[in-house]
Amino acid sequence: MKIRPLSLILGLLVPAMLLFSSACSVESIRISSMHVRAYTALESGKYGVAIDHYRNILALDPDDRDALIAVGRCLIHVNDADGAVQALLHAREIDPRKDSAAAYLGLAFLLNDQKARAIDEWEDFIAGNPGSSLTPVLRERVEHLTSGQTTDASPAGGDLHAAASLIDEIEGALARDRAAAEKEAAGGGGGCG
Repeated sequence: MKIRPLSLILGLLVPAMLLFSSACSVESIRISSMHVRAYTALESGKYGVAIDHYRNILALDPDDRDALIAVGRCLIHVNDADGAVQALLHAREIDPRKDSAAAYLGLAFLLNDQKARAIDEWEDFIAGNPGSSLTPVLRERVEHLTSGQTTDASPAGGDLHAAASLIDEIEGALARDRAAAEKEAAGGGGGCG
């Protein structure tokens, strides 16, 4: 058996690695571009279009946690609480952080008339995010739900109209948290060199 010179092996291996790396880069650029289109549709209130974009992303990467959370958010907006629960639970399987997935999952459970599960999700979010601007909102909702009161403040049973103000509160608080985190990262992080 003839042993091939190392330079020949490396000569074949390096171009193959570069080709693979290039393909991965193209795919990640494609997915990033799809995320931008999907997010633009979501923020414009075009939830059906956003859902289609996010589903295309998930066809390429079924474990894209950001896409799963966003599609869950869109599904809540179109009153598909079952689909939202499924997407958000998958996001939680990938990474069990108590973040926006828990906030939206609580709302989806509430819309599905699963009050106890909604309370559990929101209490987990509150415990894991004491400094979040969403924490007081969810704390108030949990207190309201545990007191047994039923008003528009506690939408249940698929009542999306009653849930609209809570969706706005959740999304507004999460947007404030993101802006604060970006501001902190921009001002507090050390630069290169």
